[in-house]
Amino acid sequence: MKTAQMRSMSGEGTTMSLDEKTAIFSTNLGSKLGRLGEVTMSRRELDFHKLFVEHYGVIRDFREEADSPGVAFLAVGPDEEEATALLSAKQDGINAAIIGRHSLADLFLSGDPSLSLRHLAAVVYPMDERKSVRFRLLDLKTPTAFVDENGLNLNAVEAEGMMMVRCGDYAIFAFPTGKDRALWPPWPDDGEAGWRTIPDRHYNADSGLSSREHGGTLIHSMPGPGPLFAHKSLVADNEEPRGKLAVTSADGEISIVVGERALRKGVLVGRYKRCDTGRVPVLANCHISRIHVLVIEIAGRLYAIDTASKNGLWLGETEVKVYPLTFHQKLTLGRNCASMEWLPIH
Repeated sequence: MKTAQMRSMSGEGTTMSLDEKTAIFSTNLGSKLGRLGEVTMSRRELDFHKLFVEHYGVIRDFREEADSPGVAFLAVGPDEEEATALLSAKQDGINAAIIGRHSLADLFLSGDPSLSLRHLAAVVYPMDERKSVRFRLLDLKTPTAFVDENGLNLNAVEAEGMMMVRCGDYAIFAFPTGKDRALWPPWPDDGEAGWRTIPDRHYNADSGLSSREHGGTLIHSMPGPGPLFAHKSLVADNEEPRGKLAVTSADGEISIVVGERALRKGVLVGRYKRCDTGRVPVLANCHISRIHVLVIEIAGRLYAIDTASKNGLWLGETEVKVYPLTFHQKLTLGRNCASMEWLPIH
């Protein structure tokens, strides 16, 4: 069994225990894979129950040793190798991690060549002491996306407790962490007993139900990343623009008008064709990563997230992983390769 080094992203907050109620919400509008359906790719069989029990010692120790409240990720790959990452919750904003085949990814999955270099983004919502930690997994417009336990394609899922998804040949277990024993009673020694502590997961598109009302994990339909490749406008029909994303470099400049729906789903900035800014001269510099930045609205606030770019996202002379975007806020892709600014329409 091979084990990858744990990567940790710091923050502050609190979480719920696994034996409390869990809510998961699926976000599938605008999927370039089309409507939800069974995955047609030939893949090895994944039994989440079996893998959980087989790797229970690592899962339990990881959860027990995590010092900060947040979300822990364990991925089990084709050769039974394990990769882990800890994404801590913050009081004053989101925290984010990138999952994929790139060596700079926070959760580095090298065992499946069909995965994209930057495949998924994980985002932990700002901490709310009145509620459980919420986190989101979203596909970065890849050809294969990811699937739920029933084999259905997903664009994004949101959860308030433990969840399990498949990404290529990897099983990914995501579970909250924390040290407060009132919220986090010790897990049993036995893997089967540990499995029985996990709430049932229920896939239900009725967004009017809550997990506490239902008594388990629910999946709801919500907006998710979509195949919008308009280099001038990302405004849906019958909606007002929220602002425009201006990108400038030595090769020119572009301004993309962005609406509410696109911001909720997420806008990808980079030189790759699957980005909303893909294959435009202004981003042709080879020091700009193919998928460089995700711009997304979370909990009513706009953020720029570095998607494991090679040369970073910068605020002046400071490299940033996640940064809130306000009007006239300028960030730099790489060291002065291009600038990105969020501007009002008028």
